[in-house]
Amino acid sequence: MKKTITLIALVGLGLGPCSLFAQSPLFTSWKITGKTITKGSTTIITDVEAVYYDSSSAYIKTSGIPDDYDFATSGNVNEAYDLKAVFKITRSPQKNTGKLTSALGGGQYGLYKDGTEIFNGEDAMSYNNQNVWHSLAYYFEGKDFDASWGHSTPTNQYHHHVLDLDLQDTTKSMVHSPILGFAFDGFPIYGPFACKDPNDLKSSIVRMTPSYQKRNITDRTTLGNGTTLTGAQTGPAIGGKYPLGCYREDYIYVANSGLLDDHNGRFCKTPEYPNGTYAYFAILDSNLKPQYPYVFGQSMYGITDASNMGPGGGKATIPAGAVKYGSTGIETVRGAMPLQFYPNPATGTVQLAFPSDQRLNIEVTDMTGRVLIHTTTNTNQSSLDISGLAKGMYIIHADGTAGSSQWTGRLVKE
Repeated sequence: MKKTITLIALVGLGLGPCSLFAQSPLFTSWKITGKTITKGSTTIITDVEAVYYDSSSAYIKTSGIPDDYDFATSGNVNEAYDLKAVFKITRSPQKNTGKLTSALGGGQYGLYKDGTEIFNGEDAMSYNNQNVWHSLAYYFEGKDFDASWGHSTPTNQYHHHVLDLDLQDTTKSMVHSPILGFAFDGFPIYGPFACKDPNDLKSSIVRMTPSYQKRNITDRTTLGNGTTLTGAQTGPAIGGKYPLGCYREDYIYVANSGLLDDHNGRFCKTPEYPNGTYAYFAILDSNLKPQYPYVFGQSMYGITDASNMGPGGGKATIPAGAVKYGSTGIETVRGAMPLQFYPNPATGTVQLAFPSDQRLNIEVTDMTGRVLIHTTTNTNQSSLDISGLAKGMYIIHADGTAGSSQWTGRLVKE
């Protein structure tokens, strides 16, 4: 009986639910090193352990601890612990046209690509516990930050309030910053340097600047909206231990005073999204120090997944049918002889390997069954040119000359 090896290609671009196996920065941007660290008798997989996806979402499995973390030398008051988390991030991010999700208060609002959580700029404390003048972590807790500007909560939840310095070379100010992570509304987060013209990828690279400005005040007796405070609500005198800029209420949003909007982002073209996307930016000032509002403004641009947030966030269940991104993709349908192909992902040529010489029929089809590539081989080593295919995920199926084995496998075209 003739054996068949078919390469079924599931091609898709963009982030829509119809592109089930589409390749996207939401899959490719994560730092998956496979490195481990040991805490006592426990071995922890650092960075992102794995990325899965289905037609609607990506599922990011992470310990929340970066590979450069050292329990002995971190300098953090509180140690990190293994989150054992799975965060669910939509593949179809949408602008929120209803009630915006506040990005104020404690807790996580996104993930850096090394799997660490991103908090907003505050440290969950306020002056005299009045819940009026909210402390900024960079000023009040900065001494606890490690070399990548991260630290842990009293409940041992490692996170960043500002740029993850391990992911951004701040000296590369003339190069567009890479994607550093994703917010929980599905939109990407970039570093501080991007194109001056949001619609022109060939425009000059500049430092992204916020539209939140320090207020022109000499005391803390009013809020930015003009509210006059009572004596108990008044903040500390400006200067000394409490310089202007150490509280959230020291800032006011002034539209168009910087390059970014009130969410601390903008719609723009980027190297990964040449057709444009909304994006947040982890920003720095002219001295390359963290600058308010650091990553997120005071509300989120898109529709967030609330299951990711708060103390119980990050406990999503990976669906049974989800695809593990970056796997070899080998699936034996019938028979025991394996089909191997590499590299994966690939850009031009894929090497195919079989355990014995035999005539093999190779095909590539799209989701509708349309054949895109058809070829044959008579040896146990062969190659397949996929340079003419669109970027996406391809599934491999095989047909030989003897026996009754069949195989399928998924291959990413970059």
